[in-house]
Amino acid sequence: MDELIEDISNDLVKCVYVYKLDRISRSQKNTLYLIEEVFNKHEVGFVSIRESFDTTTPFGKAMIVILSVFAQLERETILERTRLGIYKRAEEGLWRGGGKIPFPYDYDKEKGILVPNPEDVKVFNKMVSLYLSGMSFIKIGEIVNMDESLVQRRILSKTNTGIVPYKDEEFVGQHEPVISKETYERILEVSKLRSRGRTQRRYLLSGKLYCSNCSAKYRYQKWWKRIIYYCYSQ
Repeated sequence: MDELIEDISNDLVKCVYVYKLDRISRSQKNTLYLIEEVFNKHEVGFVSIRESFDTTTPFGKAMIVILSVFAQLERETILERTRLGIYKRAEEGLWRGGGKIPFPYDYDKEKGILVPNPEDVKVFNKMVSLYLSGMSFIKIGEIVNMDESLVQRRILSKTNTGIVPYKDEEFVGQHEPVISKETYERILEVSKLRSRGRTQRRYLLSGKLYCSNCSAKYRYQKWWKRIIYYCYSQ
């Protein structure tokens, strides 16, 4: 196949013949890719003898359009099944997958649940203790050798309370919490107070500038040593 594509790219082929469509690929997606992105771009015809499929004719070209529709339907169906599978796992309290295992957990493949990692839990408890004692995410990151944003995300993660979040919903997980709900509420309250104070103290224009195009509030962002204001939608 690689040699065929290379020969087509070098204009050495005028038409590709196969006995049946599945001789070129058993994947409809791959077949469509070859026809649209390889053959057609180099004006190479494609003929399947068994199915009387010929892209050099008007009927054959129309068939490509039909194939495209079904290929799109196939992609969307697979995507929908994947989403439903992930949702079902989250609903049952299992780890939904689709990304890195959240700190401070490991993943039990047999049970499909998160399992606290003892060493990481010690680090996590230290991070929480430092944060509630008044230390910033930056300082904590320097102590535990983590990026500031990573420290913030890990401390504020609701997964630590035994919850499996998925999109806008939350489900009771089968995994063991590494922090109590009461402590987590304290963390959120501290985070809210600090965020409000930091914004008002350092960035006086936050919440006061509006975009003239969409009326959304401008946001602030650290850009190296500068602070920039921007409209998210524009």
